[in-house]
Amino acid sequence: MSNAKRAAALITCIGMILVLFTSSAYIAHEAGHICVGEECEVCERIEEVKAMLHGFALAIVAVLLVLAVLSLHRALHTMEGLCLHAPCTLVSWKVRLNN
Repeated sequence: MSNAKRAAALITCIGMILVLFTSSAYIAHEAGHICVGEECEVCERIEEVKAMLHGFALAIVAVLLVLAVLSLHRALHTMEGLCLHAPCTLVSWKVRLNN
């Protein structure tokens, strides 16, 4: 991976972490506000932030699930001597033995 891609990935991760922390801080700060009724803008913003955090949580779970499946797949295919589809013989590998 090139340095530019690593830098872009790092900046993206830092940005997402900042968004998560500022969103959580906003909810904590405005949790005890004086609500004016049904059309309270603070309550609407809190619900929007909660929905965004819920979306992030679902995305993180999906990414972790995909990474776990890919890691398991890679581990199974890199193990030496493990053949899941056919027996590991010279005939199955179509190796020609010359004298």
